[in-house]
Amino acid sequence: MKKKLLFALLIGGLVTGGGYSLLTADDQTKPNEAAASKETKIRRLLDTMQAGDMGKQVMDRMTASFRRMPNLPAGFIDEFQKSVDPQELVDLTVPIYDKYLTEQDVEGLIEFYNSPVGKKFVSVQGAIMQEAMTAGEQWGQRKAMEVARKLKADQQKENQQDQKPD
Repeated sequence: MKKKLLFALLIGGLVTGGGYSLLTADDQTKPNEAAASKETKIRRLLDTMQAGDMGKQVMDRMTASFRRMPNLPAGFIDEFQKSVDPQELVDLTVPIYDKYLTEQDVEGLIEFYNSPVGKKFVSVQGAIMQEAMTAGEQWGQRKAMEVARKLKADQQKENQQDQKPD
């Protein structure tokens, strides 16, 4: 009976993505099991942060950029959109989170993102990211124009000096 209950709890935790650790303190020293537990928590964190949705927003923004490109092959955008799976982006980021965050860091972030202020942040982070990217693009365009004008003025000044007789 205990084995059936333990098995049911384990399967329930895996199916629901719950971060319940059924490992004893001795078991947690086993690297593979500890790594799996940390990975599960990272995935739960990314889910709590709605990382997949953020990835989709990035892809939508890329698609909008592609639409402005004149020489794309016919059907490229449709094929690109079909090929994009936000879960792939989540899968790519798990090792990055694992590299920079301890398991305790991940647990703390999960706690934060489940708090009222964390939930509010998640609800507005898409808008923040969108506006920040737009502001960054505009800033980059302004800077590029400033540099282009400066280089053009410098070149004109140099040309004028070259035309003066010695």
